[in-house]
Amino acid sequence: MDMGAIFCIGGPLIRETATINLQASATADVVNNNRLSPNGFTSPEEKHNSARCWQVFVYLPTLDAIDQSTGVIGLTSAVKIQESGKYNVSLLADVLPTDQKNTRYTSHWAGAHHVLSATEDPRQQKMDLETFKVMWELSTPGTDTAQYFMRLLQTEYYSDPKLLPPLDCMPDYVFHDSATLPFNAKVGVTFKTVTIDTPNYLLFLARRFTASGGKIVRASVQHINQVLEGGADVFTGASNPTPPHAVVVCTGLGTRFLGGIEDQNMCPELAPPEVRAEREPTLEDVLPLVIEEGCGLRPARKGGVRLEFEWRRAGEKEILVPIVFNYGHGGYGFQGSWGSADIALTLLEEALEAKV
Repeated sequence: MDMGAIFCIGGPLIRETATINLQASATADVVNNNRLSPNGFTSPEEKHNSARCWQVFVYLPTLDAIDQSTGVIGLTSAVKIQESGKYNVSLLADVLPTDQKNTRYTSHWAGAHHVLSATEDPRQQKMDLETFKVMWELSTPGTDTAQYFMRLLQTEYYSDPKLLPPLDCMPDYVFHDSATLPFNAKVGVTFKTVTIDTPNYLLFLARRFTASGGKIVRASVQHINQVLEGGADVFTGASNPTPPHAVVVCTGLGTRFLGGIEDQNMCPELAPPEVRAEREPTLEDVLPLVIEEGCGLRPARKGGVRLEFEWRRAGEKEILVPIVFNYGHGGYGFQGSWGSADIALTLLEEALEAKV
């Protein structure tokens, strides 16, 4: 099959059109944060080439679309697809991890502490567990990637045993004897998990993506048909834009406004009541701890995460193009990122195999 293009999209509205010099764009971050690689984003010396190699494009979050899962979900999906060895991925992006923080790029502000939740959704639990396995390996002491994580020992108490998540699969799990539990607690457990240094972890994902052959392009997408009909060529000034073979949509809250998709089930989500104080908090309670201010809205979706694919016709020839959807993760963006990327890659491969 001829070379084609796959788009992994993560944001609907972009203001600029330019090919990004990743080496240069990382310079400011390298200067201000000595934990980053001194080379910023690295350009790959080799790219994947094979008889069945497709070209892939990823579109990240935007100035207008507020989305937690878009940043980490889009980047992780791009990495997963690119590293499969079957695709050449490009990201069509507005706000990059190397850009200044702003309130419209939520992944920068995420707490990103990985703890399983009690849920009746087996798919969500599987995504969370698969993600934890990857992050636990990345956080291995002495490795280059350990700097993006903090391993810690955590103890949790529950007044209702039914609320206890499947934490027995976590490292160093201990179930506490009932005699040691504090007042009103029915269950107590201790285990190890990780907290993520989100800004630097996002930079790591971007570097890993470009090092494996990926490319990032700033673009402006108002409607999904722009991508379906011309791929990245529409945004790079190519004289003969070529339709892609497939599109992967990771637009989070932006999916509500992306022309041709406009998923009205997407809505912002606030932190649940149980994380709030029992009394009315005051500024004085936290002011000594404040180092900077930030805001991000969880990209929740009525009906849950959308992970599926559908077919669309593109261009004058009405070529069939599959669109893989991966969005609506709410507060589970970092926690389920690698697991959802696995599913997105599987859906992508199923779609393309059906197309052959």
